[in-house]
Amino acid sequence: MSRLRAAVVSGRYADAQTMLHEVGEALRSAHDGAQLESLAHEALTTLAWARKAALAARAHDAARLARLRRTPHPYRSRSGRSHAGVNLTA
Repeated sequence: MSRLRAAVVSGRYADAQTMLHEVGEALRSAHDGAQLESLAHEALTTLAWARKAALAARAHDAARLARLRRTPHPYRSRSGRSHAGVNLTA
């Protein structure tokens, strides 16, 4: 599960998805009831954490994008024209 957590933290979601398939295989191959219960608990705890981490990363990225859209371009005046009078928005 630590590899799954590392993949989520670093934004490697395709790798995390592959690791989730591995977790599913481990759950399907567990023969002992206690082992299955332990693996299932760890998997559910890790999945809940991964969901929260991914949502937080998405919200952070959305906020950064919103700030970028509001930041004025240094070579444009508020009217959308450059300082030389050339229309940059056309």
